[in-house]
Amino acid sequence: MIGFTNAAPFRLIAPRFPVTMLSGDPSELTERMAAGELDACLLPTGAFERLGDKVKPLGPYGIACCGHVMSLRLFSKVPVRDLLQTGRTVHVTPRTTTTRHLLRELFRREFGAVPKITEDATASDASLLIGDEAMDFSRPEYRWPVAKDISEWWFSQTGLGFVFAQWVVTAVASEESVAVLTEWVEENLAFAATSEGRKRLRDAGTTSGWSAAMAELYFERLEFRLARKHTEGLAEFHRVLKGINHGD
Repeated sequence: MIGFTNAAPFRLIAPRFPVTMLSGDPSELTERMAAGELDACLLPTGAFERLGDKVKPLGPYGIACCGHVMSLRLFSKVPVRDLLQTGRTVHVTPRTTTTRHLLRELFRREFGAVPKITEDATASDASLLIGDEAMDFSRPEYRWPVAKDISEWWFSQTGLGFVFAQWVVTAVASEESVAVLTEWVEENLAFAATSEGRKRLRDAGTTSGWSAAMAELYFERLEFRLARKHTEGLAEFHRVLKGINHGD
């Protein structure tokens, strides 16, 4: 399971079946799924094209939004368009590949060009942060003049939702395993909708250093059952990834 706070609704109730639960960054989990080390995973959607027929969805479950969500942001020392100038770079954390592709696609759509991406944060003009890092107000990036919400940018460009991660299982998972996992996911989401569940989510947010009000707002903006508005956005992003993989 992705270790970020946004996956907290799937960690409220422990599994009642024998399982080893692992936590990690999106890129790490993608590698482990590709290596056949995982049976089920809350997988970053940018990994789907790479894994192909090795995985299948575990129903309509994941982490999605339509518009501003706070935990995926581009911080910049200069106006966003100026990041295309020669010599300027954008730092993107190696913890993710999905948002790297998403950022490049948004620049293509709006400006017809993409910035130079680097993993060196020391001399970059902008930084793309994900998950809890993007909501850490003590970071120096919060003193930079530009902060652009990436999921909101996607929504303004496409009118579609964005799916950050989706639950998948291996392609050979049995119907019995799928049923057991589905029941567990549904149990977590049903509990998340109760007053006690909402309190637990607020507590997860405050543990990450947010105010209770911010935590409540954050989880209200995220959705964990994927609706048509999300799956259409997911299909569009997969179309983008196919173009990248084929050199378009």
